[in-house]
Amino acid sequence: MRLWSLIGLALVLGAAVPLVLLRPTRAASTPAATWMIGFSTELDGYARRHGGQFPETYGDLLAEGDSAHAGHPVDPWDQLYVYERHPHDLRQARVYTLGDPTRADESGDTGALALYRNGGLVQWKSDPADLPYAWREALVPAELADDQAPRAER
Repeated sequence: MRLWSLIGLALVLGAAVPLVLLRPTRAASTPAATWMIGFSTELDGYARRHGGQFPETYGDLLAEGDSAHAGHPVDPWDQLYVYERHPHDLRQARVYTLGDPTRADESGDTGALALYRNGGLVQWKSDPADLPYAWREALVPAELADDQAPRAER
């Protein structure tokens, strides 16, 4: 009986720990994230046809046709998703939602979510303001960028 109790406890802990530690993974399984994944696939197709460069605007992607996600850029809260290509590196782009505006004051968890693309690399952030280094660097004058880079990202 004791062995089965230990096995049961191990299974519960094995399931609970990832749920706590992998919050971005949970955020990336929402309806907004599902749309972003589809949109990201459309971005990949565009980049393949344009030398690895993402479109400058939604309109550029729509002009290519076959863009069901770009053609319906409304998040679950009836707001437009925001798409931006990196200001200096045309192989990077991001799409994000600010989440539910009615929950902004309640718990602080609005459902905001951002998907960053750097070529084939994908990064999920639970807040569009939580910029990866390449995006922060683009928004900071060049002489300050090296001083502000975290050691792990340089």
